[in-house]
Amino acid sequence: MRQTAEGENIRAIAGDPTWTDYPLTLKARKLGGGEGFLVMFHTSDIDNPTWWNIGGRGDTEHSLQGGDLAEDHVHGSIETGRWYDIRIELHGGKVKAFLDDKLIHETDLKLIAAFYAAVGRDLSAHELVVQMVNPFSEPMPVDVKLNGTGKLGSKAKIITLSNASSDAENTFEHPDTVAPKTGEFTGVAPKFSCVLSPHSLVTFRISEK
Repeated sequence: MRQTAEGENIRAIAGDPTWTDYPLTLKARKLGGGEGFLVMFHTSDIDNPTWWNIGGRGDTEHSLQGGDLAEDHVHGSIETGRWYDIRIELHGGKVKAFLDDKLIHETDLKLIAAFYAAVGRDLSAHELVVQMVNPFSEPMPVDVKLNGTGKLGSKAKIITLSNASSDAENTFEHPDTVAPKTGEFTGVAPKFSCVLSPHSLVTFRISEK
């Protein structure tokens, strides 16, 4: 099998998504491009894959990503024109990933929370601080209940740190690839709803009267 088209999200799938314990073996060779291989496993939704990213982040590391995996990153790269033996062993809730018979990753399948949040007070600013994280690639509607608080203002300063790509990172050449954006939210109440941007850390700063 050879990929001839250039672009992103060009994928081929095989097998049954209900499979759980199995070995996956293949040979792969990179013909060009800036990164290596994406090998999917335990993927029931091709738009939300679980995979071994070999030679990712500009061909600087290998990592297990997606699904119910706690991400594991290891430095490494892939040479152009060289054949590699790839093996992923899935058994009893464990994942082992081998490159040319060398064990690169060994980890457990762990449930990753679908939503993260933290609340505190900035006493000097007299503000309630609510932080929420959306780790997914789609917008996330959220219902917020502010139990046990005093009188609050109806508006909040909202600071959003996000990027459509989960692999985005700042560099010296592009220091603002991921940068905070400030706005205003006018729907603060003891119970209110909002929508979190994909791959975002959102901070609400709500004045306390």
